[in-house]
Amino acid sequence: MVKIARALDGHAEGPLARAMPDIITCQALAHALPELDELTVEQRSLALDRAGVMVGTIEGQMEDAPVHEALDLAFREAQAALEDARLACAWMLVWDGPDPLAVPAPPEGVPARGDVGTLLLALPGTIILPGTPVGWWTQRHEPMLSHFVPGMLAQPHARGLQVWRTLDDAGCWVKDTVLPIDTDGPDDAIPLLVPRLVDGHVLPTLDPVPAWVSAAPAPGSSAQVSWPLP
Repeated sequence: MVKIARALDGHAEGPLARAMPDIITCQALAHALPELDELTVEQRSLALDRAGVMVGTIEGQMEDAPVHEALDLAFREAQAALEDARLACAWMLVWDGPDPLAVPAPPEGVPARGDVGTLLLALPGTIILPGTPVGWWTQRHEPMLSHFVPGMLAQPHARGLQVWRTLDDAGCWVKDTVLPIDTDGPDDAIPLLVPRLVDGHVLPTLDPVPAWVSAAPAPGSSAQVSWPLP
């Protein structure tokens, strides 16, 4: 391709030849980013970070010099592929601990403006064990949620999840089970992540807050969280 670019330019250091490395990079990103669902969460996060740095670097270079139309087209395709890849993820807030978390109220401005996407959050006051999702969103951006609990970062999952809390007959908390959002939970369990926005439609908050939010483990026992995912 570089040889072809030089031929089209008419000399070795023409504008198309100089742009060719960035064009190749943009084309590679545009082809690779739609395949991120095949990666693990850690790999997907790293890939998105690296793609963002690469797109940002090329954009900065484009601001400092005339841009060949072929690079402009390839860059816009890579930029669109990166945005699509980010929107396709279910951005999961997972509490890492080390202690249980009493979920705070979401910051003002949540849900963010926009008439697309889905957002689920645990109700304020819910006790969450380390390793448990607190909420997630997809097909939208929620900048105010990304760091609303110190130390809790949004992770790009391939699909949404639900936390199912099992209570005993006395209303005590026995265990939490994390399952894909489209999988039915145990018959005796309650879903902890409550829809706040579905397909762009804001849903009313629960009032009054249900009693199970304040459920605690039975005296002398400790609740557990499991992720029996395939």
